[in-house]
Amino acid sequence: MIQIKQKATGNILHEISGTTLEDAELRGASLFWADLTNANLAAADLTGADLSYADLRHANLSYANLTNANLHGAKLQGACLCRSILRDADLRQAEISEADILDSDFSGADLSGADFTRADVTGSTFTGVRFDANTRGLLLPGQGFEEEDEVEAHGLVFS
Repeated sequence: MIQIKQKATGNILHEISGTTLEDAELRGASLFWADLTNANLAAADLTGADLSYADLRHANLSYANLTNANLHGAKLQGACLCRSILRDADLRQAEISEADILDSDFSGADLSGADFTRADVTGSTFTGVRFDANTRGLLLPGQGFEEEDEVEAHGLVFS
């Protein structure tokens, strides 16, 4: 079930049940506050889409193009973002814990305050990302490391 909610009130504006959005063309879509829990968005083109505060827990976003997407405050716990493109995406305060993010491209993304705790980012690229002291779960250059925040991070590219 997909629910699209009004940002200010949280009221459901649209409800779509039993629909797959695999390979969907959603460039620039306004999906803020949408309930996309368990949605299949594999290989969807979400370039420039507004997914701020969207609930994408356990969603399949593998091979999705999220270039310049707004994922500020999005819930992505347990989501699959394998081989996704997140270049220049806004992931501030996003909850990405326990997600599978293998071989994805975060180049230029804003990860300030994002939580990657127990996320598997093996093979992902983080060239030119922005982060702050509140970014958790990634060992980024100049950032502290806490054992409980350890992630699987083999083959990462930082520049």
